[in-house]
Amino acid sequence: GSSKTYILQSVVLGEYSIYDINNPKVLGRSSFDAGLKGSAGSYSYGIAGMNTQGSLQNFLKVHGKKLGLPAGQSRAYYESKEFRELFNKKAYENPEAMKEAQSDFVYNHYFPQALGGKTTKEYLKSIRNDPKFYNNLGLNVMLADMTIQAPQMTPPRLKKFVQSNNLTDPETIIKEFTEYNKQFISGDFRSALRNSSASTAGLIRRNNVRRDNALNVVEFDLE
Repeated sequence: GSSKTYILQSVVLGEYSIYDINNPKVLGRSSFDAGLKGSAGSYSYGIAGMNTQGSLQNFLKVHGKKLGLPAGQSRAYYESKEFRELFNKKAYENPEAMKEAQSDFVYNHYFPQALGGKTTKEYLKSIRNDPKFYNNLGLNVMLADMTIQAPQMTPPRLKKFVQSNNLTDPETIIKEFTEYNKQFISGDFRSALRNSSASTAGLIRRNNVRRDNALNVVEFDLE
């Protein structure tokens, strides 16, 4: 549904400063990962940065056929100029299909891999078993964006923060957690800061864009 697409819209704005999720430039993007611990030397694709260490291959297994992208090839092929151009071409030919495929994959496959088998909604339910809490689109947007950026650190931090402060109101949680999270940025992204693939100002901006995107939809539910 459209609310799942909004989850990715928030990532597009935070990560690439592009306002439109339908933009083939972001749907068809690929980039070389220089600095991320564990992924250095690989390529990542699309909005969520599906990586050639496995998540891109899983995406192609699920959606490759209908997008006209070959699954089951070597990692070297997926890092080649030929494939990068093909991926980009398919996004320009049919941005709608590429957007739907990426939204579906990120929500149903990528998040559960990062969140111990749970979607963002199920992870929020494990924090507080209240439909007003776990169905809240603002909280889902905030958690999704954090999970794409720093999956090991931020979801457990959110869980602990909400439970130890006994917070229930989504708007309060979004405002207070994004403020609280700023102090951890230099530790969470130490290697990216060290090799200058990220800046402190840029990471704080990303944190604030996440807050604003989440607050924009805090009155809606995830469909």
